[in-house]
Amino acid sequence: DLESRFHIEEILAAVSARLLEPTKIKANIAASLEDLAKIMDTGRIFLAVFDSQSNNQVREYIEWHRSELLPVPEDALHSSMAYLPMLRDRLLEGKTIYIDDTSQFPSNLEIELQFLQERNVQSLVLLPIVIDHKLQAMLGCSNLQASADAIQGNLHTLELVASMLKSLLQREHLIETLEKQVAERTRQLTTFLDMAMLSDQAQ
Repeated sequence: DLESRFHIEEILAAVSARLLEPTKIKANIAASLEDLAKIMDTGRIFLAVFDSQSNNQVREYIEWHRSELLPVPEDALHSSMAYLPMLRDRLLEGKTIYIDDTSQFPSNLEIELQFLQERNVQSLVLLPIVIDHKLQAMLGCSNLQASADAIQGNLHTLELVASMLKSLLQREHLIETLEKQVAERTRQLTTFLDMAMLSDQAQ
């Protein structure tokens, strides 16, 4: 047990170091997801980053999956949140979702059940990443091979990585906001300079 925990801590240290790097962000996230898949013993692990203007549109999607599984098609990806209203609402509340067997879904959720079964999703874990009261991203795993008890224990690890990704996304958001502010300030100063030059020419 101690050896297993030490191995997990080694992986988390490597993930943390990668996500702190200012360059190769997408490649570092992909490598981190692959490492995390080893801990979770999952068939697929992914990070979906949503458009800041809409919680239903996926702006960026990064995934790792086992060779026997197909990647998620782009059309399915963009429509997934709209087709899963119950899951979306819980994510917006900041709640982690764990479904150990999708075939045991309640009968009144036929749309969700059909959507998951069509994509061979047998089990599912979804962690929301909420920034400024908005659902900015979602970290998820599907088709987990570990026992239910082991998965419950590993959820803490998944939550730690989700918090690291939240810090990364916050950093990117701040940089993007600063760049917009600098661009707007530059535009204002340029306009002011143009007006000053026109005033001098008129005189």
